Amino acid sequence: MSESTIEFREVNKTNWIECIQLELEDNQTGFVSSNLFSLAQSKFEPCRKPFAIYNMSAQMVGFIMFNDCPLDDGSYRISRLMIDKRYQGRGYGRLAVQEAINRLRQIPDCVEILLDFAPENDVAAKLWTSLGFVVFDQRQHNLVAKLVLL
Repeated sequence: MSESTIEFREVNKTNWIECIQLELEDNQTGFVSSNLFSLAQSKFEPCRKPFAIYNMSAQMVGFIMFNDCPLDDGSYRISRLMIDKRYQGRGYGRLAVQEAINRLRQIPDCVEILLDFAPENDVAAKLWTSLGFVVFDQRQHNLVAKLVLL
């Protein structure tokens, strides 16, 4: 059962420890970098914006990171998405990606959104394709997908 909405909140000194304590299922840990790594990355790559995902009960249910200015290669990306294992299967991932897409649509020069994921991550593949992302390349061990914004 999905809640009707989620909220992005900045990861800051009051919630970062809770954020790095969010966990994936054991069989998912190789699919996404840790939240701790992602937070460190965002400090050295300031275009990448990390957000904690909260449900309407004010519970932190996940983490997402995307960039609000072009990266060095000119791309806009959803770099991370993770939903804590206690909250998976409730629609929070879909809602978070939809919110990220809505925010990126507001950036005038953002005409497509890129992301990558492990080919064996069937759950992610279903989510991304159901939201309109199309796989167009393979880099290293990941598939690369894009969503063209109209």
